[in-house]
Amino acid sequence: MGMTDTITDLKIELTDLEPCVKKITIEVPTSNVTDGEENMYKDLVKTVNIPGFRKGRAPRRVIEKMYGEKVRADVTQRLVQDAYRQALKTNEINPIGDPMIDDLKFDAGAPISFTATVEIFPEVELGDLASISLVRKVAKITDDSINTALMRYREQQARYEPVEGRDNVLEDDYIVIDYSAKNEDGTAVDNFTGEGRQVRVVKNELFAGFHDGILGLTKGIKGQFDADLPNDFPEASLAGQKLSFEVLVNEIKEKVLPEMDDQLAQEVSEFDTLDELKNHIREGIENRNREMANHSLRDDLINKLIDEHQIDLPPGLVEDQVNAIAKRAEENRKNQEQGGEPALDPERTRATAIRGLKEQVILTSFGKKEKIEVTDQDIDNEVTKIAGMMQLPVETAKGFLTQGDSMVKLTNQAFTEKVFTILFSKIDITDQTVEELDE
Repeated sequence: MGMTDTITDLKIELTDLEPCVKKITIEVPTSNVTDGEENMYKDLVKTVNIPGFRKGRAPRRVIEKMYGEKVRADVTQRLVQDAYRQALKTNEINPIGDPMIDDLKFDAGAPISFTATVEIFPEVELGDLASISLVRKVAKITDDSINTALMRYREQQARYEPVEGRDNVLEDDYIVIDYSAKNEDGTAVDNFTGEGRQVRVVKNELFAGFHDGILGLTKGIKGQFDADLPNDFPEASLAGQKLSFEVLVNEIKEKVLPEMDDQLAQEVSEFDTLDELKNHIREGIENRNREMANHSLRDDLINKLIDEHQIDLPPGLVEDQVNAIAKRAEENRKNQEQGGEPALDPERTRATAIRGLKEQVILTSFGKKEKIEVTDQDIDNEVTKIAGMMQLPVETAKGFLTQGDSMVKLTNQAFTEKVFTILFSKIDITDQTVEELDE
């Protein structure tokens, strides 16, 4: 018998230890063990070199004496793997992670028996969806939101023109400077040396001492001033130190914004008139507000379904999810400048993990019941949507979104979209326009 053949007369017994944890007791008949050993001995006779015998001519008893324990162990390992996989398939069990193998017995001339304890992904049968009523809150589109978008276009087209009628630096000027700095002992500080750098003179963009020292300087005349670096300065070796700065203001400029007219629309878009651009902006805000409303509605629906259904999660699955969230948060913290965000609270991390897993159970169970499958068209729709959000050509976005792990994520997104579309069609939804969405 080949090791990948179906094991005949395999004995399988299932025991529910706790929700989502099963113990599978398995016994492989002696005949299958004997066949496996015979096949392995036949291979060994052809391949092993034993002193005093030509290859392929060593007696079976000699080979058994030298390799018996190894043959028994190898056959047992293979049969345990095959029997475990067959038990899963026969009983339609989809385990999470690897099994815990216990009580393994493989005595000579006897059946192989063992137990495999596995965690399985839970399923839930949703109740009467038609009885659920939810409100979808959609933010109102205001003139201010449209004007804010138009202001961004104006900022993109801004010009920086020389200030006329004065040579001294004032708040909110844009200046082009050459600068250098020295320590108190007179040695140069490399990090504070540059030429032709444009800076905006505002307090929230410059540290206090440098901002105050620049104010009032005269174009064309070198200015000198001392300033204390802040204690939270990114370069720790310089934090809190007093430096002596020398700054030459080469130019003083002001920002000039273009008029909000048809010409602006033509410069920043494919539209000929400002009204057409405004309508385009309105449509974009409307779509974005609708998307935000749908995401909020999804959360409301999932929260309600979680409250109304008992969903037991495998402990190991919860721990894996908690560790994954904590690991991602720690990586994000390390990647952020100046220490990044504070570490996650353990209780909050666990609550987030449990909530996310229960949502996954709900979506997966409902998708299975409705026989929802992701098609190529669904993938294309997701690519088109993401390309629009990223303002990229569809083919460009498709190139990196359909590779490797990205394709898996894209497929999951498409599945989630289809599931929620059907879920929304089965519940009662009332749309409500609000001034702004709650945080």
